[in-house]
Amino acid sequence: MEFQKHWLLMIQISVLFLSQKVCLHEIQELLNAKNMEKEKQEEVLNFQKDNQLPSFGLDFISFSFRNLKNQLFIRLTSHSFFWHFVLLFIIFLLPLLFHYFDYLAFLKDSQNFFENTLILTSYDSYFYAKGAKEFLETFNFNLPYLSVLGGILAKIFGLDNVLVWSSVFLSASFGVVLYFVIFEVLEYLAILTQKANQIFAFLGAFFGVLSPHFYQRNGVGYFDTDMLILSLPLLAIFCLWQYLIKRQFYFLFFFSIVAFLSVGWHSGIQNLLLAGFLLYVGYEIFNILVFKHTKSPILLISSLFLIILTPSSYGFFVLLLALVVFYFEKSKISWVVFCIACVYAYFFGLFNPMIAQLKAYLFGEIQYSKTFIYASVVESILETSKANFTTLMQRSGGVGLFFLGLIGFVGFGFYYSLVRKNFIYLCIFLFPFLLLGFAALKLGVRFSFFLSPILALGCVLLVVGFLEIIRRFLKITLLIFAGILAIWVANLEYIIPKPILKAQEIEGLRALSFNSQDVAFVWWDYGYALEYFTQAQTLLHGGRHSGIVNYPIAEILLSHSAILAKNLSLLLAQKMQEIPKSQWNQIFEIVLKESNQTPQNFLRQLTLDRFRLSDYPKGEVYWILPKKMLYLIANINGFRNVDLESGERIKEGIFLYEKTSLKTKEEDIFFKDFYLKKIQNGALAAKLIFEDRQFVMDFDYLQSNLIQWLVFKNNPVMNLVFENESVLIYQIPKE
Repeated sequence: MEFQKHWLLMIQISVLFLSQKVCLHEIQELLNAKNMEKEKQEEVLNFQKDNQLPSFGLDFISFSFRNLKNQLFIRLTSHSFFWHFVLLFIIFLLPLLFHYFDYLAFLKDSQNFFENTLILTSYDSYFYAKGAKEFLETFNFNLPYLSVLGGILAKIFGLDNVLVWSSVFLSASFGVVLYFVIFEVLEYLAILTQKANQIFAFLGAFFGVLSPHFYQRNGVGYFDTDMLILSLPLLAIFCLWQYLIKRQFYFLFFFSIVAFLSVGWHSGIQNLLLAGFLLYVGYEIFNILVFKHTKSPILLISSLFLIILTPSSYGFFVLLLALVVFYFEKSKISWVVFCIACVYAYFFGLFNPMIAQLKAYLFGEIQYSKTFIYASVVESILETSKANFTTLMQRSGGVGLFFLGLIGFVGFGFYYSLVRKNFIYLCIFLFPFLLLGFAALKLGVRFSFFLSPILALGCVLLVVGFLEIIRRFLKITLLIFAGILAIWVANLEYIIPKPILKAQEIEGLRALSFNSQDVAFVWWDYGYALEYFTQAQTLLHGGRHSGIVNYPIAEILLSHSAILAKNLSLLLAQKMQEIPKSQWNQIFEIVLKESNQTPQNFLRQLTLDRFRLSDYPKGEVYWILPKKMLYLIANINGFRNVDLESGERIKEGIFLYEKTSLKTKEEDIFFKDFYLKKIQNGALAAKLIFEDRQFVMDFDYLQSNLIQWLVFKNNPVMNLVFENESVLIYQIPKE
């Protein structure tokens, strides 16, 4: 990006200036064996203090905050605090400036804004935005954490500002957390001076926060949980590692609170922490079998993990109770708490969410219900589709950074784990980040950004590891590292997520005065936005779009029968108002069960003119068709093109599109000029020119309701009630 080049000189100057403070004599002193021995003695002393019972009953929370206050006072009055502040300010400021320049680019197109506010850039953003709006109206705390946080911030800054800018400001916390993680790692390894550690922590955090896979998912308008999905678990792991090193209780307290908030922030973090916990338990079991003892308080940590990771409305109170007990720790009490935690985790289903996600992502080509087999949604979503190795490296900042970081974390991480025994705990809890990052090859590109902290730390470990070997060349190495950073930043290329809707599409949603009794059908990509901008009910959205619920909507859109589309739409709308929302995922199977027919016979019956509903839905029923749905038609067909009995694909269709330079003012040519031709396999196909695209499709697609309604406006059973350049809306008559 061009604007990034303006900051290269500043970065180089800051590194050059700070590097002058590095003293080779200080490096040699830090490597002195006496300092190493002193550190070991301090660890033993801290362990003894941790296991002493308090002489009187202070409240453990106030004790934790008192210790934290003392530590902060020491840090704030030290000379190093000034440089911490300067470097953290730069880490926090630069991403904000880059994102602001991205916002200026959005200003060039008025279709990116609706009512002078940037349209959000993620489909899920409107789910959390709707929750934030609901919080402002009802103060309901039983909403996603992001919605509650957004609602609180909206009271201060306004809802529109929060939805557009909160991801930018809150995601910058990742750079701050990563800076402290790397700095404390370098301090623990005791290879360089404190000033050098600050410089390398700054450079590592800078790599992490500007890596493409992280930067792209936290831009303006991206009101999603990604803004803190790395900061929170990384901070929790950092606090836990500090506790294992220093055995100071307030680190354990903050680990517990932050980890609990992490799991509540996004359920996927549960799997990340659970994997780290299982690796930790495996390592300690190995120590017991080989060395006949553990190297950490395994009962205490295991109990807290079991409580934190278990989904329960009582979790926070159980966690606080456990912390109070562990503050006055005794070995027998630890065993009792551990047993209670095991029962608690089993009773409230610790592993249930993980098993459900594994089924979806690892075994997700088909989806089984109790009766039929449906297509899975996982492979139909771009960000959950499989990534190749080249894409993974590109999203990690390039081939060089990818391999340097990987070698540094795996190679030097393993080496320092052998040299400094407690360093292995940090590597153990960070290892799931590495696994999940590489899982992008199977689970989708969205998971690649979990590599950000791994590669940033790995690059620093690699450079510092070489410095330990050739430390006399420290200043030269700093200059080289700064040069690499400058070149890397200058050559970064981002594709920033654009607003998911056009202003004209939102105008279409707002054109009709939908009320809470109305039902509006739309493909799931637009579901959350529809709920945010209107009061209408909709069946599909980003949180309800599995194969089992997508099937009837896909059948309506891809069927050749307009009568079936009308009857099934009214039937689904009526059933939506009859059954609770918790059962909407199974709505098609509920309808089938009531009809007591096979899917084929039931759908065939819906094509008959004489079919009548026993009861009609309250309010009006609509079909909303953004013209961009044309590009999704093959995706939609994937949910219909499946044999519900066997789960096998019925047949493969032909659907291609590309831009065309054809210019014409004749509307009839736009909509009706197509010709037939034979393709290699002998199937007839139609070439259709529509606006600035040309489509090649087989006759199954051409005769589908979606093409007929959207392109030819041929819908004999519904009324076209709204149309603009981006969207069509049909109303379904009830008779």
